[in-house]
Amino acid sequence: LAQGSTPAPSRTRPLPLALRRKTVVGMGGPAVCGGQPHLCMDTFAICRLVIDGEEWASVEQYHQASKFADKAYRKAIQAVRPRRLGLKLSAAQHGTEVESMGNSEEHERDPIFRALENLYVASRIKFEQNLHLRKQLVETMGPIQAAATCGDAEWQLWNARVLERVREELRPAPERDDELIEGLRLEFQRREDYDEDSACDRLPAPPAGLRRP
Repeated sequence: LAQGSTPAPSRTRPLPLALRRKTVVGMGGPAVCGGQPHLCMDTFAICRLVIDGEEWASVEQYHQASKFADKAYRKAIQAVRPRRLGLKLSAAQHGTEVESMGNSEEHERDPIFRALENLYVASRIKFEQNLHLRKQLVETMGPIQAAATCGDAEWQLWNARVLERVREELRPAPERDDELIEGLRLEFQRREDYDEDSACDRLPAPPAGLRRP
């Protein structure tokens, strides 16, 4: 390489769980890839998602509401709107509020809620429906280190795997690593909180011009 030039990021596969477990980041915030934080990968990131005809302001909002069978409480979570505080502050405030509501023990929970499946579906829809976020995601390379969630390192690692899988699935076909996608699918299917057929059934039709693997 010429002096002062920067090598292109490598197309590496996700790090093994045992290795990434040693590098836990702080609570909340955007995921890190290539040594840089990426706001688009934050579950708190404010965007427009339409799922089953209903509009949500973030992956986090939909995910937290989905935990409950209590329809009125689901609507209460859905009704929380982001404040105009700037991109980062608005996402942090809104995400923290709906996450707190999702921790409630006073409302009936959905007995068939599958956390990993729900996060994958919401994340996939987020990046399919928001072109600017999808472009930011697929431009990244290498392992993703997701923000810690509720201090749970194991969930942090699976959050990263969701992002890595969605990123690879949404790459243009000539750039897509089908072997990597299949390996991640098999890992997901070993989890009790994930069902591949159910996840596929829950995904709405992709936007025009976007082809799924």
